[in-house]
Amino acid sequence: MATYDQFAKQMIQTVVCDVFQLVRLSAQGGNRNLDISAVAVMSFFINRCKETLHILLCLNPVSTLFRARLQLYPSLVNCCTIDWFVVCTDVVLS
Repeated sequence: MATYDQFAKQMIQTVVCDVFQLVRLSAQGGNRNLDISAVAVMSFFINRCKETLHILLCLNPVSTLFRARLQLYPSLVNCCTIDWFVVCTDVVLS
């Protein structure tokens, strides 16, 4: 188990380092000579994630659990785009 944890930590560090270098270049606007702090790079990354993050939720609207979730989290209706997908019949598809 220790080997797996070590591998996972090393893999995470590698990915973070690679992503950090890519984000740094984007935050610099393509100018590699521009000196930019790690805090500015992290701020750029967080703002980019906020702008482009999309989440997909699939819920069954027939179940009582659906109603309970909407009551617990009203922003699922108020702050989201809802697309209702239903099964298409063969007549519609032809």
